[in-house]
Amino acid sequence: MKDANLRIRSLVAALILLALTSMGARAQDSADGFLSDLHNFRVSNYMALDAYYRFSGTGDTGTLNEIVQGINSANDSMNSIAGSDSGVLSAEEVEGLNQEFDKFKNLMRDNINDVRNQGYPDLRLVSDMANQALTMNEKATELYKVAQESSQTETNPRVEAARSAAVKMAQMMAKYSVRTNSSVAQTFQGSSTETPLDEQARELDQLLASVLH
Repeated sequence: MKDANLRIRSLVAALILLALTSMGARAQDSADGFLSDLHNFRVSNYMALDAYYRFSGTGDTGTLNEIVQGINSANDSMNSIAGSDSGVLSAEEVEGLNQEFDKFKNLMRDNINDVRNQGYPDLRLVSDMANQALTMNEKATELYKVAQESSQTETNPRVEAARSAAVKMAQMMAKYSVRTNSSVAQTFQGSSTETPLDEQARELDQLLASVLH
C-alpha cells in the first residue's frame, strides 16, 4: 500500500486514541453508556474478523485467543445494549442487531472449525462471514446514529471523531489482513462496493486531524 509506513503510524495512533477515549466516553454518554456499547460492539467485531484472517493462515493458538476476546467483548456490549432501560432504541431495533450478531458468531464458529479440522479455510464460508460482518456493522452504525439523535446528552465532537477513527482503523486492519494472508487472498473483506484501502486511509487521517485539532 502506498505510503505504508505513514499508514501504519496512523493505525497505531488510532489505536492509542481508542484506548484513551474509551475511558472517558461513558461519562459523556447516557448513564448506562449506550453509545459507548454500540461503539465497542463495532470495533470488537472487526478486531475479531482481523484476527480470524490471520488465524486462517497460521492456526496459531494465540491468534485464536484474539478472536475469542473480540467476540466476547462484542457479546458483552450486545448484552449491555439489550439490557439497557434507556429507551434509546426500540426492542425491535435491538433484537434485529442481536440476530445479525448471532449469524456472525455462527459463521465465525464454522470458519474456525474449518481451519482447525481441515487445516485451511472454506473460502465460500469466509466470504459469507465477511459479508455478514459488513451487514451487521452497517446496521450497528445506523443504530448508533439513531441513538445519537435520540439521546438527551450531547457528545464531545473529538470523542466522536476518535470513535469514527477507531472503527475505520479496525475496518482497514481486517481488509489489510485479507490482502496479506495467502489462505484467504482469493476472498474479500466486505463487498466490492466498499471504500478502497487508500481512500479509507485518507479518511482516517482526516479523522485523526479532527481529534488532534
